[in-house]
Amino acid sequence: MKQSKQERIDQILNAWDGAKRAEAPAFFYTRLKARMEKGSENPVKSWLFKPAFVVAALVIVIIINVFIYLQPATPSTITSFDDETSIQSIAAEYNLSDNVLEEINQ
Repeated sequence: MKQSKQERIDQILNAWDGAKRAEAPAFFYTRLKARMEKGSENPVKSWLFKPAFVVAALVIVIIINVFIYLQPATPSTITSFDDETSIQSIAAEYNLSDNVLEEINQ
């Protein structure tokens, strides 16, 4: 029994003695490298810089600029307050006393 186990172990260990190293076909690495470089391209870059996309984007930007430029000027809806009114409204909102208001005005 011991003998058959040892023979089996030797048979398994010697199984690879006649094996040869695997060889790649001709120009395999060149084709592999080219395929990897092609696959590593950024997919966004491939269509982002095409002339049709660039021209369309520029046309859209120009149309938006012209549209904004030609809009009629509307009066501002912001009402202006003098400094005293602004200070008083801030003081009232934060419950500040008149002493603080005098310090701010000085």
